[in-house]
Amino acid sequence: MSVATASADKESSPHKVYGGVLQGLYEGFFVPGQRLVEADLARRYQVSRNSVREALSRLAAERVILLSPYRGAQIRLLTRAEARGILEILELLIGLSARLAAKRIKEAKAEKQFSSILNRLLAFENRSDSLEFLRARNQFYRT
Repeated sequence: MSVATASADKESSPHKVYGGVLQGLYEGFFVPGQRLVEADLARRYQVSRNSVREALSRLAAERVILLSPYRGAQIRLLTRAEARGILEILELLIGLSARLAAKRIKEAKAEKQFSSILNRLLAFENRSDSLEFLRARNQFYRT
């Protein structure tokens, strides 16, 4: 095994936990306010507790979780002001994205792809499958 491969292996364990927690939030497995227990995360992602601690430190630095002495890790709750601020920024970014996409849709010959993804998103109008809706919405915005 090369040094680069060994280095990549070491980086993959904390990244596995980090990505897993973010994915778990996205899918509703983890919820705001929930405690994250190191031993449970180590078992779930089959990594060492040190890898879990490293991932938790990164998540805390990015303000996804709170790390409290003697209490451990907890998924952070957004305040109303933080949520409002995020939504205001998203409103601007989505508007800009739509304007740029409309200008460039013919350049990329992406009209069929866009229509297909839009129809998939609109199909959720009368459905309540929130996870699939989130996936369709994310695909729409990425397109």
